[in-house]
Amino acid sequence: MAASTAAPNGYAVAVEVEGVRYPSGRAADAALGFTYGTVQKRAHSDHWPTYRWLGATPGKRAVHDPED
Repeated sequence: MAASTAAPNGYAVAVEVEGVRYPSGRAADAALGFTYGTVQKRAHSDHWPTYRWLGATPGKRAVHDPED
């Protein structure tokens, strides 16, 4: 059974790995026994066509500057 694709926070993007959906790259890493970041790197690579994002990946996060 496929994992839920409901995002746990505002930045997580669901990912599909070999036909199985996960709510985030980190969740897929944990479920597959990979080190943190493996699924993210593979999903961004053309060399791993069975790893793909299921939504728009977020851009850089804004950094809070207390001076502003």
